[in-house]
Amino acid sequence: MSRNIFDEIHKKFSRLMKKHKTQLDDLYDLEEKTNRLLIQNQKNQKKQAKQIAEIVSGSSIKAETLQNAWKSIATGMEDFDEMQKDAHQKRLEEFDKLDEVKKDFRKQYKMPHSKHKKL
Repeated sequence: MSRNIFDEIHKKFSRLMKKHKTQLDDLYDLEEKTNRLLIQNQKNQKKQAKQIAEIVSGSSIKAETLQNAWKSIATGMEDFDEMQKDAHQKRLEEFDKLDEVKKDFRKQYKMPHSKHKKL
């Protein structure tokens, strides 16, 4: 009977030792994975810090871009002014043509001249 108890205790102890070995192996695996993740995280942080430093050290907008934008705006403003001058000149020419038509009309139908002034 004492042999049976000894065998029983031995079996339980063996199972307990296997369980502890499995837990220990799992802990070693966890530690290894944690170390790999920490190393990878450190590399990523170093890379990101370098990228941030590059971004911060440079201007977000290049001077050349601003110069080109200003040239484009200035050219657009000059073109607009020129178009306004041309349109004004064309309007004046159209008024002159209309005046001629009015004069011909009045002359043909013998109407008095208008008192309205030319714009």
